[in-house]
Amino acid sequence: MGCKILEKIKSIHHKQKAAREDDFQHYSHQEEKNPFCRLLDRIFNMSLFIKIGVIIGLCFLGYVLMAGYFVVQLKMIKTGLDQLEKIYLPEYKVGQIILKHLKNIEAGLFKFTTSPGDPVILKRYELDIRQNIKDGIQLMETALKGGKVKDISETGIIDEFTVYPVNDAQAKKHLVQALEKFRKIEKNFEKLVNAVLEENIDEIPEEDLFEILKEDMSQSEEEISQFIRLVSNKHLVRSDKIERIMEQGKVSSIVVASILIGILIATGYLFIHMVLKPIKEITTRIRNLAEGQEECEETLLEVKTKDEIGLLANEFNRLINQINQFNAFKKIIEEDETVEDIYKRLADVFQEKLGLKTFAIFQVSNSDNKMKPVYLCPEDLEFNPEKLGDANRCRAKRTGHIISSIEYRGICKLFLWKDEVDHICIPMIVGGRTVGVVQFLLPVTKASKELHRYDWSIRQAQVYIREALPVIEAKRFAQSMKEMALKDALTELYNRRFLETYIDTLVAGTLRRGTVLGVLMCDLDYFKEVNDTYGHEVGDEVLKKTAQILKGNIRAADLAIRFGGEEFLILLTDVRQGEAVKVAEKLRQLVERTKFKIPGGQLHKTISIGVSEFPVDSEGIWEAIKYADVALYKAKEAGRNRVVRFTPDMWQSESY
Repeated sequence: MGCKILEKIKSIHHKQKAAREDDFQHYSHQEEKNPFCRLLDRIFNMSLFIKIGVIIGLCFLGYVLMAGYFVVQLKMIKTGLDQLEKIYLPEYKVGQIILKHLKNIEAGLFKFTTSPGDPVILKRYELDIRQNIKDGIQLMETALKGGKVKDISETGIIDEFTVYPVNDAQAKKHLVQALEKFRKIEKNFEKLVNAVLEENIDEIPEEDLFEILKEDMSQSEEEISQFIRLVSNKHLVRSDKIERIMEQGKVSSIVVASILIGILIATGYLFIHMVLKPIKEITTRIRNLAEGQEECEETLLEVKTKDEIGLLANEFNRLINQINQFNAFKKIIEEDETVEDIYKRLADVFQEKLGLKTFAIFQVSNSDNKMKPVYLCPEDLEFNPEKLGDANRCRAKRTGHIISSIEYRGICKLFLWKDEVDHICIPMIVGGRTVGVVQFLLPVTKASKELHRYDWSIRQAQVYIREALPVIEAKRFAQSMKEMALKDALTELYNRRFLETYIDTLVAGTLRRGTVLGVLMCDLDYFKEVNDTYGHEVGDEVLKKTAQILKGNIRAADLAIRFGGEEFLILLTDVRQGEAVKVAEKLRQLVERTKFKIPGGQLHKTISIGVSEFPVDSEGIWEAIKYADVALYKAKEAGRNRVVRFTPDMWQSESY
């Protein structure tokens, strides 16, 4: 089987490669132009530095002056950007990390003071709070003195950067005051721990300590917020200054260009047209997009050249296109009706957009710790069934981490084809719970180009999965709520509300196909005696067992419905005339032969069944159900434990 899978994956891989070569040849053919157009294209698509060199050669000394001016402007912009990146951004990030620790301390204090007095739990909360206080103090000391800062996000991503000593007096003042508050929090928390653990009950009461800590944290948060506000303001001031420099550079370039004669004006215009205008357009579009003044669909840039600015515009457009695709994908799946539709749409994306042709999507049921495949590509793709009964056997589900055999060969013990293909398993995590796993199968390759393409496809797949997860979970929740409303809680059969909701659809399908719908009305004989003699618990078990017999011995397309107390309605779709009676008789015999276990022994029960057929007996479905009920009562009158087929002489009334 492993060889078959390998052959399929390799075949798909070769087809994709051939398709890419065909596309390249087609593109090359489309690019054929006349010599003059090709010359213009080469000129406009030359590197930006070559263009500047050509312009310098044409403009002699005049353009040297203008170019020198712009070099100064660019250096000033670079200096400003370096300050933003090396000073203000790290300071801002430090402030945000400190705020995060404050929130963790606040949450930890609440748990520490409200949790039951389990020493282990209290100790864990205590250690978490101490660590957050320690980290906050260390961060502020580093910000004051300068040094390296390492932050680990909730997803495990490490962000390490250097922060220089805070040199703004006002910002430094707020940071120092926040540091003092943190140290005060550390001392008061020590008192609170002693008070909670009753080691020092003569100190300030626990409730007062908690309020003091809350006040200290609030003041510390205010100081850090003031620090962040000052850093942000400086960031904005520096950004405005850079923008003013750019605007001044544009004006100055026009002034200098106007002084030059003829060709200097022309070359100056070309420089502005090919350099400044695209840069300004890109920055304006980015700013408008960030401020919400433009939609993503309206933000695409017109790419006129293939130089560095053209490449930048291309990358910007590619980013916007990806955002648009993700937004469109999420909007579409939000309008999908079922979870299965979303899985199908995800699969289409993997195959058509990302070129991932071999994969499996598994859905996890955390209530019973089981997995089930919801989409396989190809449909006959085999997998190890051991994880279906115990989802924790799946490493990706158990750890919540991406599992890749490309980096660690043989990492998964359950994977069937360790030597034939590589696999990457991506857990689908919502609210800290793994609700599914997507497994991609890839051909084994060491070519860096192919590895890069697979890496890009997998990263894109992760984004689509992340976008789909909230919608999938919402649909699953809504679906479970809907099923709960339409199913009987005791027997897990459909209830009368389901019948009233879907009966018209069922009837329409029967009439459209020109088939017969068998109607079986079933009633347990002398069921009241079971409740009266053995109690309602035994009665419930008899009902559940009877429901299992009825549902387990009809087709998947048929419907078993709990119609009343001990009454069951069975609808047999697309049967031949007379076949419903045979099914009813089979069900009657199965119930008759069943031994219902009760405390201290066994119980035998029988069932009576009335049968009608729609539209043979009636043109109305509810009338057919009534006729089956009439036949049921005839079975009761005839001695019970029998099947009776409805005949017209059983019902003479015109109404039902």
